Amino acid sequence: IKTNHFGTYEEFIQKQTYFTEDKYVIKASEGAMSVGVELSKNKLDLRKKIKSISNSKDFKLDLKDKLRSFKHQGYIQESSNRKKYIIQNFIPNLINDWKIIIFGDKFYMFYRATRDNDFRASGSKKFTFNDDLPIPDGIFNLAKKVFDSFDTPHLSLDIVFDGYNFHVIEFQFLYFGTIGHTKSESFFKKINNKWERIYENLDLEEVYVDSIVKFIEKENSK
Repeated sequence: IKTNHFGTYEEFIQKQTYFTEDKYVIKASEGAMSVGVELSKNKLDLRKKIKSISNSKDFKLDLKDKLRSFKHQGYIQESSNRKKYIIQNFIPNLINDWKIIIFGDKFYMFYRATRDNDFRASGSKKFTFNDDLPIPDGIFNLAKKVFDSFDTPHLSLDIVFDGYNFHVIEFQFLYFGTIGHTKSESFFKKINNKWERIYENLDLEEVYVDSIVKFIEKENSK
């Protein structure tokens, strides 16, 4: 996944020549259940969707800013499209993603099918848990590699497979959903260099606190 970060609509306009494809995924800097996630149809639609997602208009603040331009010669007005967003390349023909929630050494996972006639899996409510869960080889090794690269006690990952390679399309450290834990009857753990499935129901509070305690212990041992 190639991710480009932007702070304003105008910043994209300055760099728009780098985006030569028609389809790109645009994501607002905040949101859930795929709110603020759009797919462009063409270059014109890309600019239109970016302008909408980055819209930060405020009548009072914008009016004050406009008055400043009259009062102070050479004053440059603030952009009215300054909500942060990212642009990612689009991977076609995906039918699902895997959500992996990591609490320390415990990996919870579930399968999310894409919505009907839509590229998004988040919020589809077409989820698969437990023994019916398809588990592709190598997905936990990737998840652990990403988790180990950050200094954090817990992490939520969205991973897709294009038929050849895995891609991490999104991750969260805070404010991520916990349905992957509450609906799961087991978790995965790497034991003796092998991924083992452990059938055990643990309270969310227990798993959450345990991951933080182990994180603090690891930090203190450095």
